[in-house]
Amino acid sequence: MFETDESTFRKLLAPVAFDEFFSVCWASRYVHIARDNPDFYKQLVPLEDVDTFLQNERTPAMMFEVVANGVTHGMETWSRWAESRHRHDQVGVPEQLLALYRKGATLILNYTDRTIPSIQALCHSLSQELGFAVWANMYITPPGGSGFGRHSDDHEVFVLQLHGQKAWTVYAADGTPVLVEMNAGDALYLPSGVEHSASCNVSASVHLTLACGPAYGFELIQELSRLAEKMPLFHKAAPLAGNGPARAKFAAEFQDALAELLTKNNPSDLLRARWERESTLQRTIPGRLSSLLALSELNADTRVQLSSGLHVRVEEEPKTIKVSWMKISRSFPLFLKKTVETAVTGNAFRAGDLPGLLPPDGKLDLVRQFVADGLLQIVG
Repeated sequence: MFETDESTFRKLLAPVAFDEFFSVCWASRYVHIARDNPDFYKQLVPLEDVDTFLQNERTPAMMFEVVANGVTHGMETWSRWAESRHRHDQVGVPEQLLALYRKGATLILNYTDRTIPSIQALCHSLSQELGFAVWANMYITPPGGSGFGRHSDDHEVFVLQLHGQKAWTVYAADGTPVLVEMNAGDALYLPSGVEHSASCNVSASVHLTLACGPAYGFELIQELSRLAEKMPLFHKAAPLAGNGPARAKFAAEFQDALAELLTKNNPSDLLRARWERESTLQRTIPGRLSSLLALSELNADTRVQLSSGLHVRVEEEPKTIKVSWMKISRSFPLFLKKTVETAVTGNAFRAGDLPGLLPPDGKLDLVRQFVADGLLQIVG
């Protein structure tokens, strides 16, 4: 069973070691993690959540794709126009979708990181741990069915086999096919660009594809470009082609400035800058409403912790400690440094147990502010 008290990504990799995976396998070769445990993902992504999603008669049609043997069924075969007082929406029809499934089609549920709460929580957690965006699609394939043919993806992919079995063919760089038998509880890592295909035999299959958006080298150069925009020299127009001395002078100055830019910003700095910029695009926090509803009952015994999947930056300034998340920033007197750092560690704690010089009522007021702003969530 999937234990929630461990690092989510490390548990997904087990028994493959975290450091071994990133030093040997990441972005270089596929990995099949076989487990004799069909219930491994049962708590992580309950199939009941998927069933509930498929009962919704107002789900936008864009959330679905229906594919059989590489051929996509048009929306007109499984959707309808739903009229309301102010608008018309094209929505999926559950029974028509399931009828196509019974005839051999694969149902693809797109954007499940936005529509199914358990998957949303999983992707939030992975994004927080790994420092890049993670999103998810689900594939439901009947016995004997197949979806897309041989293809590759332009991002890193993890496949979690939630139910049943599926036969994957992974193609080596020279085109040699390798058969990978996936059983419930297994995982498969496919680097960007690795060609693959999949089909079912006698068993139906449900698998979740986690798509990862790590930074690639050219994107770090884009981060350098953003930094260069703040330097006056990089706003200087290059001389005309016919002006040899001026062009030579410009080239020398440009190379010196570029070398300085590279010296002051190593790849780790650029990765951090990219993640911090992208993390401000986060718009939702799991459990937000529940915490707000319980806020009026908060007392010294209430347990709180950092909101799930939230990326937080803590910066010490000359006279203050600054906390930033999403598009929110809050500054506090420097004597509250230990108090603030404890609040954002990610570990659950009693509101009244915050360390520091604040009086008991002051600690509760600070926790209430953090809950109201979404930084902390109430967990008990």
